[in-house]
Amino acid sequence: KYAQFSNRNAGEMINMNTDHIHKAIRSFNAYLLSISFVVMGLSYFVLSAIISLRPTITLMALGTMVAFFFKTINQYVLAKSIENEKYHNYSAKLFSDLLGSFEYFKATFQFPKIQKRYLKSIHQISNIQKQINQAESISESTKEFFALLIVVSIFWIEIEIFNQSIPKIILVVMLLYRGVSNFMNVQGYWQMVVNNLGFIKSLDSELKNMATASCDHSNVYRTDRKSSKYVFQAKEIQFRYSNSKADVLQQINFTIERHKITAITGKSGEGKSTLLKILLGLLHPQKGELYFFGENANQKSPKIGYIAQNAKLFDDTIKNNLTLWEDGFSNEQIEKALKKSSLWDFVSALENKMQTIVGDNGVRLSGGQKQKILIARELLKEPDILILDEATSSIDTTSEQNILNQIVLYNIKLTVILISHRESSIKFADNIYVLKNGRMTGPMTFEEAKYDQHSPFLSKTKQTI
Repeated sequence: KYAQFSNRNAGEMINMNTDHIHKAIRSFNAYLLSISFVVMGLSYFVLSAIISLRPTITLMALGTMVAFFFKTINQYVLAKSIENEKYHNYSAKLFSDLLGSFEYFKATFQFPKIQKRYLKSIHQISNIQKQINQAESISESTKEFFALLIVVSIFWIEIEIFNQSIPKIILVVMLLYRGVSNFMNVQGYWQMVVNNLGFIKSLDSELKNMATASCDHSNVYRTDRKSSKYVFQAKEIQFRYSNSKADVLQQINFTIERHKITAITGKSGEGKSTLLKILLGLLHPQKGELYFFGENANQKSPKIGYIAQNAKLFDDTIKNNLTLWEDGFSNEQIEKALKKSSLWDFVSALENKMQTIVGDNGVRLSGGQKQKILIARELLKEPDILILDEATSSIDTTSEQNILNQIVLYNIKLTVILISHRESSIKFADNIYVLKNGRMTGPMTFEEAKYDQHSPFLSKTKQTI
């Protein structure tokens, strides 16, 4: 679920899917080895019991006391493992934030401050791991001692107290020693499992959450009605975030007409992005209904192209960022999409053209070039519905006009939903809705929107007058 994903940190999730999984695999291998040693140990005990039952029973009694000693160590290691996992996640989150804001920290001379926090977390992890290693050293160094102590005790008891014959007891003691040695190996491998158990529990919890998280939008989109005019229709939508007491959206009603450009505008913080996430099925409203009317009766979900204001590029070629590694697109289709996004002249002038590596999140490109690639990516898919969430905010006005003109002129059957607070963007819209204080007014034309009391352009219009 999006709500679950939005509460997670990228560093923590990466750490979960690399370090935690690696530890889980190692622990599973150790678990399998411990089972094999248990089987071998039991086989020696069975043989010794067949020869003489009493020494085997004595071993069980002595072994139980030793097991309590190792149990105490294992419980200590488990507690430290859980603590270690928390600090590992914190360190991963901190490192991810550091990389994401490296430019800012370096430019403002704040890097030593964040670096100090990161090094402190590494120091904490080192201390915990040191404590775990000390506990494991105690366990490892006492295994052989306890094995010999148990066997020697049994040997002495059988000779001095029960007057057992030496040849027979030597054979039994040898079998028991082999069995005890195998069980001591079990302790070593089991401690390896316990050492990673904090990570395994965290991973197990994450997998359970993923299993229960549904990607089904059937409880958001209702497709039991048909319409040739509308694509989406919202009725009395009401939404608030779980950590808020106030509604972000209240009694929202609107329609998205097929093959039209619909703009949703309003000042920052009025709920435009929240409404868009509800429209995409990422967030679920507490009240209200959202209808989707497919192109045909069998269509279950819309074919959506979505350009988010904070969308990312992959550290790969321009072509792979456009096609997302699909082989079904021709060079002509890619070129056409790049021309529509006003980026073809730039790409064709590059030395490696579409094979140019853009860097981590497009670090080798300008903000405008990144947004143009993201626009071209969605146009290449030829979606039924194209959603632009402040998608031209980093593009100059001239390029923005060219891109929107291309969309309007050459995509007659395309339904466009435009989220923007820029007057230059929404003037292309057929219908405009204005959000203010969680409520919506509209639909209206661009001229009507300029003079609407809730419009972000009203003050500018008054100044012009």
